[in-house]
Amino acid sequence: KISAITGELQKLNPFFIYKKTDSVLRGHVYEELHAQMNSSGKKRSVVIAANPVLKRTINDGIYYIDNIPLNDTSFASDPEFPVNSASVREIVGGHSISAGLKPDDHLPDRGIIIGDATRLNDLEKWTSRIDEDTIPAGASGFLNELLKKQVHSASRKSFYPPPFGEKALYVLGSAFHRAEDVLEKVKQSGLYLTNMPEEIYFNRDFDQTLLKIWADEIVEAINKHNKVIVSVIHTPGKEQGIAERIRKNTGSMIKMVIKQIRLNELIIEGGSTTSCILDQLKIRKLIP
Repeated sequence: KISAITGELQKLNPFFIYKKTDSVLRGHVYEELHAQMNSSGKKRSVVIAANPVLKRTINDGIYYIDNIPLNDTSFASDPEFPVNSASVREIVGGHSISAGLKPDDHLPDRGIIIGDATRLNDLEKWTSRIDEDTIPAGASGFLNELLKKQVHSASRKSFYPPPFGEKALYVLGSAFHRAEDVLEKVKQSGLYLTNMPEEIYFNRDFDQTLLKIWADEIVEAINKHNKVIVSVIHTPGKEQGIAERIRKNTGSMIKMVIKQIRLNELIIEGGSTTSCILDQLKIRKLIP
């Protein structure tokens, strides 16, 4: 898929194609980057997965969240891609990987480079290391800095973001470090929060009417509070394929909600969750 998409994008002569990775490098990062490099003819990729704004840093090739090694956080129990090491080289795996390099270091001409970044300024410095033979990759923080660099070199136009509508549903799909803290902060903010019922999360063969009951609760909450946050935060179960099942259950529930109420905004956090929900809603095109 990556090879085919890259080939089609190359026909548009883009200034660059950014390879967005999971922020903690889960998934098939090595294989996808090599596919993009081969398809585009690029010799190397610079991956900046750290995002210091979110206290996600990489120092000497070791990934930390809030100064805690990645394998000592909740990502160690990820049901699909458990993180067993804080070493970015070990997480990504594969050959021809350089790690522990700083923005001002000499870089190899070929291969995958996973750069260190402990401060926001480091992300900005890494943007200057991207040339026509290099694929930029990593988390959203690095992409923001690359886009800023392009915007500053282009003519600025006035931009007025459209106002959000009254009724909004927020879906938190990603795994969170210190998930309990996230839930507590949301509750303290006064926003209406509903977490997936345990009967659905921990039981593959749950009664499907439970999804309808959960959807009805959310519809009632939106009518009353306008803005509702849906989370799926539980200690991961050992059930095989639980992550995919939970995403599909969440998508089914949201489909039920949308059949009952007109939402102005659907705001989804987490790439896999977004993909699954859009698929369930049969949304095939997004216009930025």
